[in-house]
Amino acid sequence: MALTTQDAEPDAGAGAADEPSETDAETGSIESDMPLSPKPPLPPEKRTVPRLPEMFLRHLSRNSRELSMIEANMLSHNKEARTFYVTSCFDGEGKTTAAIQMAWGLAHDALARVLLVDWNPKSPRLADAFGVSPGSGLMEYLHQEGLDPEPYILQTAYENLSIMLLGQSGNGTRLQRDMLYDKLTCLAQLYEYVIYDGHSLMGTSSVILASLFDGVVLVVEAEKTKWEVVQQARERINRINGAISGVVLNRRKYYIPRFLYGRI
Repeated sequence: MALTTQDAEPDAGAGAADEPSETDAETGSIESDMPLSPKPPLPPEKRTVPRLPEMFLRHLSRNSRELSMIEANMLSHNKEARTFYVTSCFDGEGKTTAAIQMAWGLAHDALARVLLVDWNPKSPRLADAFGVSPGSGLMEYLHQEGLDPEPYILQTAYENLSIMLLGQSGNGTRLQRDMLYDKLTCLAQLYEYVIYDGHSLMGTSSVILASLFDGVVLVVEAEKTKWEVVQQARERINRINGAISGVVLNRRKYYIPRFLYGRI
């Protein structure tokens, strides 16, 4: 399990505390919030082109070395891995920012075609982060009859990087695991990498989702989350056959000049 560190980052978007949708481990069904009358996606000509704030882009530029490390660690763990679920032990540890950074690094530096997906039903943040209004997305795609995700995918202002918003919430329809797997497989076939901005793990049953992906990336806030909690989260992921690709140590503080750390 690789460990990558990164500095404190700008807020990736406003939102309430992260809370996942409920899952049912025994039946293999997943309860997702769906609208009674979902709105159709806007036609492309009426959509705002998603783009990140300049402050966030400067942050990505400053942390280009860390982004390269994240990319290398992810791929060294499993060279065949193409889908990654980004999670954390608790809310507010920076997993949305980490997911954006991972997607940016793969799209911008590795020149890979990447889809970044919002899968945090109680606190979707990608719309805010990319400056677009909430709209149809993952929830509508998962519950439509066909497998075509194109109407719900937004091409960003950046080459190789697309996003899929969470979509709209409503009636708690359950989706069978086999159907869910087929939908996610379809997304993986369209892109070289798919990064999912997921929910936090502790105190929820959302860990069951981890087994659906090639790798799980655990984001840990430095000097806040205790190692015992991280170990507990790791054990929960391992119990359902999830594969941990690495840990991102977020918001690390430097108590001596930063450049000296590489010489110690």
